[in-house]
Amino acid sequence: MLYVTTGWTENRQRPQDMDSLAGKILRLTLDGENPANNPFPGSPVYSLGHRNPQGLAWGADGQLYAAEHGQSCHDEVSRIDAGQNYGWPVIQGDEGREGMQGPLVHSGRNTWAPSGLTWDGERLLLAGLRAGGIVAITPEDGTARAYPVDQRIRDVVVVGDQVFAITSNRSPRRDGASDDRMIRLSK
Repeated sequence: MLYVTTGWTENRQRPQDMDSLAGKILRLTLDGENPANNPFPGSPVYSLGHRNPQGLAWGADGQLYAAEHGQSCHDEVSRIDAGQNYGWPVIQGDEGREGMQGPLVHSGRNTWAPSGLTWDGERLLLAGLRAGGIVAITPEDGTARAYPVDQRIRDVVVVGDQVFAITSNRSPRRDGASDDRMIRLSK
């Protein structure tokens, strides 16, 4: 299957609107068709109520996770289940409402500016543009631990027992040569 994340498009109604693809995680076949076992018949929508999901990763047990930006804080990592509503813009952080899922963990009043997300065999590794490194998240208890590398990390991947990250230190709005690179981190 192909999973696609879509942002809210600066329209607060769209993530809760099933007639819009904005603010959703979509699931399609490799031919671009809607899978027959999607939670909403005839629709590519897999989950809804997202603000700006960026990274997706699967745990060892096949559980899907997503990292997404909050409005100006409360960045989130959530367990994603088919057909669930993750609440944006109605709830965020520790807020709750019947029929809406809260996150596994969130950044509170800070921002991680999440980008990539991967599974290292035991935990999730979140690439943080504003976190200045990697945030390791333990799904069993939702604890988050930052590993600073003083770089804006765009994406992270695990290959064997190695962790590689891509930096994104140069904003596209600035002039000059980029000093971005791939770095190897200890696991």
